[in-house]
Amino acid sequence: MARILKCNIKKLVIMDINQKERAEKKFEELTKNANESDIKKINAKIESMNKGKLKEVWDKVMLLWQFVKDPNAPWTGKALAIGALLYVISPIDAIPDFIPLAGLLDDTSIILAAIAKLSSELQDYKKIDK
Repeated sequence: MARILKCNIKKLVIMDINQKERAEKKFEELTKNANESDIKKINAKIESMNKGKLKEVWDKVMLLWQFVKDPNAPWTGKALAIGALLYVISPIDAIPDFIPLAGLLDDTSIILAAIAKLSSELQDYKKIDK
């Protein structure tokens, strides 16, 4: 059985229900354990992740990254964004990143979930530094 997650108006991501559950569990774990030192880990790897399916939502990845770097952002929201970005930079997750075509589908879904959960907090971050 497959579960369909809306990615954007034009495209859909299809993930197996077990993959979706594993992705959600890992995302929740990363969010719960997020801390300031994770920002350095993200900074070291985030630019290398602009590939595959993530290219389609890269503006959203950068929006979360901008939010994380803001010292005035509320910690609860920042922890959620850190969890999502840590998920993206982790090569081994629900669908390992090295799997051709499918490897970044779960990462894309996690980014979209984080954006949806943080929609009100992200209003001030719509303009992304280029």
